[in-house]
Formats: sequence, C-alpha cells, structure tokens
Amino acid sequence: MQKPTKHIVFLKKPGRKSINAFLADQRENTFSYDEVGSTGRLEKEKKKLSKEYRLAHYRFVLGRGESIYGYAREALRQWKCFDLDWVQLCWPETVAAPGTDLAILGSSLGLWLINAVRILEVFDEQGSEHRFGFAMGTLPDHMIVGEERMQIVWNQEDDLVYYDLCSFSRKQRWLAKIGALHVHRMQKLFALESGLAMQRAVDQRKR
Repeated sequence: MQKPTKHIVFLKKPGRKSINAFLADQRENTFSYDEVGSTGRLEKEKKKLSKEYRLAHYRFVLGRGESIYGYAREALRQWKCFDLDWVQLCWPETVAAPGTDLAILGSSLGLWLINAVRILEVFDEQGSEHRFGFAMGTLPDHMIVGEERMQIVWNQEDDLVYYDLCSFSRKQRWLAKIGALHVHRMQKLFALESGLAMQRAVDQRKR
C-alpha cells in the first residue's frame, strides 16, 4: 500500500492546474484498502470488516415510477449528488467508468482539502430492484480510507425510487485522526446534503 504522495490540505482553494497535476499523480496508485468491492455486499461483508471501519447507509425517496427513475439516473450520471456549496467534484464533465480517477475538493474550518478516489465499478441492473450507480474507493491521497457506493434504486413492489448511499470508512491521516468527531460530522453532512441535491435535481426535471 503506497504512502500519500501529495499535500491534500491547502490554505486557499487550489486552481485547475494544481488539481489536474494532483489527478495525474494518482495514475500509479492503487486503492488504499484491501476490502475493495465490499459495499456491493455490505450486509454480508460487514461482519468481516475490521471494527475500525465506520459503516453508514442512507436512503432518500425521490418519487415513484419509471419516469422518476429515468430522471434520477440522469442526475446521478451528471454528478448532481455533488452539487453542494462546500464540495466540488473535479471534474463534473467526467464520464463514470471503472478505473477513472476523481478529485473531491472540499472546504472546512477555513481550509481546502483535496481527496483522491477511483471508480471501481459502474452498474446498471434489473430485477426486483432496478439499480443504477457506481462505487468509488479511496486512493492514498485521501483523508480517510474506505469505499462509497452511490446508486438509484427503483423497487418494483412499491414503485418507489430512492437515492441510496452506503459506505465504510476509517481515518488515515493525522488531521482526520485528531479531528475524528468533525470528520464524522462532515461525512454525515455530505450524505444528507447529497440526498437533498438529488431530490432537487429530480424535482427540476419533473417541471
């Protein structure tokens, strides 16, 4: 497992050139954890995950029916889950595909933080629940270690469409370890605001 290669905490917002250089440095890196893909079977895998990991699972109702599912799929494709005031995906024009590296830029406590993730899976499944989404895992240049799965779920029994977010994570860097409570709050805040962003995106498409 590689050591982090770049500074990820800044006093001022880094520019596009710096972020692109950061992304270029990720190409030779591999995931910073061993349990790659475990969010896809979290109910079965959670007993096997180290107790150091913090598990989280959120679901946000977006509406009912096929049209809502279509709107939500398109919103997720366009990364509307990152339409937040304090978080920026670098870059939103990126097409989600396995092996794609992304930088997530965030602002907290007067600092700017940049974190590296890699998409490990993109899926589009049909069954008792239709599912569309992707999973991404952390690279060494990240405040935490773990994996997150973002998906749109259409339940065929009750016709409800959800934005579903599940993850497992633990602290990696000294700043995250020192500010563990704050990091937990930021993770929860991201999940809640991401859900609201998806609800807004779907509502706009319904009009």
